[in-house]
Amino acid sequence: MSRTKQDLIDRIDQDRDLLIAFFQEFVRCRTPNPPGDTIEAAAFVRRFLDDRELGYEVITPNQAMPNVVASFDRGSPGRHLALNEHIDVFPVEDTVGWTQDPGGGLVSGKIYGRGSADMKCGTTASIFTYAYLSDCREVINIGGFPVPSLKQTLNAG
Repeated sequence: MSRTKQDLIDRIDQDRDLLIAFFQEFVRCRTPNPPGDTIEAAAFVRRFLDDRELGYEVITPNQAMPNVVASFDRGSPGRHLALNEHIDVFPVEDTVGWTQDPGGGLVSGKIYGRGSADMKCGTTASIFTYAYLSDCREVINIGGFPVPSLKQTLNAG
């Protein structure tokens, strides 16, 4: 196993509590679509990126549905890696039948809530992937090909 790969695995292990806390709070950001208001969740993601000094832009064709686009470029030709997720979820129309709060919570080591499976878990993984790969951008090599750039796009709806 390469040193970079082992370093990434070690960092993920060290960040376990941070990953869980981020995911849990992200699930708590209400983003039902309709109506599709993702302002709170986009702000939450932007704070994470700001705290790590990771650049991004916000594209808002609809003010209630901002898209967060973060990318880096190594300045070399070749393949590009794109991570594209959404941050809206289906609305909770009726809480009958829910065994846990659809707003999110941690119960017996499991995270429950609307979006915990689709799609805030995958989005959390992509956000952290972007952050980790940004830190080692000069040496990343995926599938035998150097990755000259990476783009993380979080779509509102």
